[in-house]
Amino acid sequence: MRILIAPDKFKGSLTAAEAASAMAEGALRVYQGAMTTQLPVADSGEGTLDAATAARIKLIASETALSVSEQAIRIHGGAGIMREYPVGRIHRDAFVYVIGEGTSEVQRNIIAQRVLGLPRG
Repeated sequence: MRILIAPDKFKGSLTAAEAASAMAEGALRVYQGAMTTQLPVADSGEGTLDAATAARIKLIASETALSVSEQAIRIHGGAGIMREYPVGRIHRDAFVYVIGEGTSEVQRNIIAQRVLGLPRG
């Protein structure tokens, strides 16, 4: 069985096994992102985070969501962007996470300020 997907990434179509492997990779990345975001919260003891840690969590979670949803769009091909399928909605939502409440670039600046020891400005 072959599954048609967007040609830019995989040059043609995938077998069911290749599609399953791509989906498993996406699931692993989401799990990895979730675990990465849980550790600082547990370590804080109070359930509160400093700005740089919160920025790292938001950056990891939002960019993982966008990347995995883009992969899902590629796997689904043209059907992935149609309104009848949830994949397109999920991708649109993930894109909002990247630009909502501070872009990824703003999050990187907050992290860089902390790493470099610069005062907040």
